[in-house]
Amino acid sequence: MRSSVFIVVVQLLLVGSASADTCFTFQTDRAALLAGASKKLEHRVDAWSGVSGARLEFGDFVWLYRAAENELLLVEHTTKTYRVFPIPFSVLDYQPEAKKEEFRQYHLSLAPQTQLEGPGGVETVGEHSARRWVATTTVAGLGSFEIEAWISPDLGERCASLERLFKARSALDPLYGEAERQILDLPGCMVRQIVQRRREIRGGSITETRLAGIREVPPEPGRYAPPDGYREVPVDQKIVGGFVEGQPLPSQ
Repeated sequence: MRSSVFIVVVQLLLVGSASADTCFTFQTDRAALLAGASKKLEHRVDAWSGVSGARLEFGDFVWLYRAAENELLLVEHTTKTYRVFPIPFSVLDYQPEAKKEEFRQYHLSLAPQTQLEGPGGVETVGEHSARRWVATTTVAGLGSFEIEAWISPDLGERCASLERLFKARSALDPLYGEAERQILDLPGCMVRQIVQRRREIRGGSITETRLAGIREVPPEPGRYAPPDGYREVPVDQKIVGGFVEGQPLPSQ
């Protein structure tokens, strides 16, 4: 009888753990290097990851990944609007029909090259053991994008939906997104990363992000959906054009 009760309790705990969402808090420090001057920004970012999806909050913007619909959303609070990006996403689909071939040839001529290095030895990052990896994408004549990431196996599958959000978002940057995708393909969760953007014309930036806190929270209706009253607007060429030029996406 006691063993049966124990099994039931364990099953309930496992079900509760599986259905809970995980809230991650990240500390981000960013130094923008423009025309020889530097500007430092510090902020905390909250993100949620669960079976139903993922949510990343950053100021006036919120990124959402919806698992059932398999889509990425960008919510903008200032305009009370949101955009829906299909998964998989292709920047080519949002170019004018007459310019698609020109865009394709231009992208091929840039020939982005990505290199993955690692793993390094085991290091301790906060409370987690992790290994260091480095992925670098270089575009001749434009610059480079480097992610130095510490990947930990300690968190299991709790970051799975959040990583799907990041991976879907990386498709919006056809020039430099491959570096992020290769890091996200590695098993485990990122507990620290240093991102360096180097631009040959407009300077660059260095951003360090660390996992500052993690907690389990109960699922909440609407967590992975745009707020009531917000209207959908199309993903137009203008917003995609910013990503094509290698500009930072909202929250980078």
